[in-house]
Amino acid sequence: MFRKEFLPDAKYVVGQDHYGNVYFEVPAARRMKRISSHGLTHDSPPEKIDAFMKGQYQNKTPTEWQHWLRHARADPPKEHEILMNEHVRMRTLQRAHDKDLKHQQWKEEKEQEKVLEEKYGKQENYKSEQYVDPTAETEEWKP
Repeated sequence: MFRKEFLPDAKYVVGQDHYGNVYFEVPAARRMKRISSHGLTHDSPPEKIDAFMKGQYQNKTPTEWQHWLRHARADPPKEHEILMNEHVRMRTLQRAHDKDLKHQQWKEEKEQEKVLEEKYGKQENYKSEQYVDPTAETEEWKP
């Protein structure tokens, strides 16, 4: 049984997102109240509705719709805007994943160097104090 207080009868559908959430405006005393179905419908199982009422049900809501629900934006978002921002989010996650892989490789190389250093001793990679680069255009200083 879908509870009446969750979605009132007097409501206007404003939009729907790709997660299946439906967004409504409900007439109120001062201004229109904005609500979401949170992916719940009249056909939703009672356990899911009860979990939502208790605050245990988590559903994805795009950021643009969250702004609209909180009256931070006047007009409901367009589907194109939501999908573009979703694309940017997915690209950012992919770049972060790539960076994580690169960092993991770097850590493995450092571990390999550490193992070799412990096994064979530290390899000094420095030049002698008397070394003069023959290709340098500077003259050697003599006191």
